[in-house]
Amino acid sequence: MLKKVSIIAAVLCMAASFNARSQVVDLLGGYNFDTANSMPAVIIQAYGQDNFGDTYARSEFGFKMDPFSITYAYMEFARTLVFWKGTMFKDFGLHAEFNGYANFDNCNWLFGLDYTLPLKDLVKVSLLYKTFNGGAYATVPVQLSVLWDMKDLLNVKGLEFKGVAKAWGENTKYWYGDASPYEADPAYFMIHATPQIWYSVGQFFGWDGLSVGGEIDMAVNFMGYSGFRIRALPALRFSF
Repeated sequence: MLKKVSIIAAVLCMAASFNARSQVVDLLGGYNFDTANSMPAVIIQAYGQDNFGDTYARSEFGFKMDPFSITYAYMEFARTLVFWKGTMFKDFGLHAEFNGYANFDNCNWLFGLDYTLPLKDLVKVSLLYKTFNGGAYATVPVQLSVLWDMKDLLNVKGLEFKGVAKAWGENTKYWYGDASPYEADPAYFMIHATPQIWYSVGQFFGWDGLSVGGEIDMAVNFMGYSGFRIRALPALRFSF
């Protein structure tokens, strides 16, 4: 019940935030190449700024084709509040976040502080306290996150490098994602990063919102896989 309430609350917050200024919504469609389980995937991600801070949201869905079904569904919503713009503390913000997999008993609320680096491009660092539900727990329930978006990378018009990287404490000893699950060599932390590279091909025919590129999903001790894991998602991106 608590999980359903958390998901509904996050969805309502996400919907309410979509009137933010400078809101950019990306629709990604591609194919996840994974040594363990390759599949088509669709990602919806959004980032926007307003007078009181900024909002980041991401939903990701993986599919099986025969028969057709949704293999996983992930949602993340993060809101930063800055009530002191125009002061010497304008680069700091209060951060609240929800994330979780709809098909796993794994939903989390996080609370903490943001610091946006005073750069031309967006680079934001967050230090957060992370809550856990179900059987998940952590010896050190702290998460460090980095969100970045670098446009016209290397002075190449239309070349964009963006993504999110996270490291947090979470205790794991059962590696259900491995080919031979086992209970040994417990881990006490996880790392997950999703860097993306895009090139706007739409700029050549009047729509900058069409890009080609993709995402590299890199993780350590994440989603039941022991050690390092990587998968590539070549994709098309439609930005609105």
